[in-house]
Amino acid sequence: MNCVQQVYEKPENAEVRRRTPLRIEELTDFHIRDRSRPRPNDGEMLATWDLDMQECYKQTRHQLEPVGQYILGWHDETTRQYNEARTQLLQGAVSWGEYNRRRQEIYTASNESLRQAQAQFNQELEAAHASEMRSRQIAAGIALILLGAAAGAAAGYAGGGYYPPTQNVSGYRRSDGTYVAPYIRTRPDSNPCNNFSSRC
Repeated sequence: MNCVQQVYEKPENAEVRRRTPLRIEELTDFHIRDRSRPRPNDGEMLATWDLDMQECYKQTRHQLEPVGQYILGWHDETTRQYNEARTQLLQGAVSWGEYNRRRQEIYTASNESLRQAQAQFNQELEAAHASEMRSRQIAAGIALILLGAAAGAAAGYAGGGYYPPTQNVSGYRRSDGTYVAPYIRTRPDSNPCNNFSSRC
């Protein structure tokens, strides 16, 4: 049982339950058309009910804090509207029926606001997830590059010394007298696919 249900179930709140049921769906024509206003001798009971409800809203807000700013914004605005409606009732400015109609209005608007807040929260979550995935992909790419470099170095060390995958060739003259400028080539081995000119 949540906090608001516990408040409503208190024996001293029987009049509140009779005039304004906990669930909006339980409001009847009687509740909507009720023109009576709180009686003066109900003041202490209603004040305690109001304080208990405000404490429930604080507890709910605390539970929602990890969810994010959009949901908290929705909760704070909805709470403000309910508190305002309850205050008008306690001051005798509205009847029980007017209070119940206001509850229905807040409930309807609140549901729409919650859908919007959830959509914004989901967008934020998806963006954070995409960013995290990009970070992980970058990290995995770097790890693969480092792993490849380490494997290449290990292969070079396997024969007792390090042999880089390329080698410098000094300039020279061919037998026909043509000068060949210095260049870099892949180290000769039995793998044709690791040569610069390879199309493997």
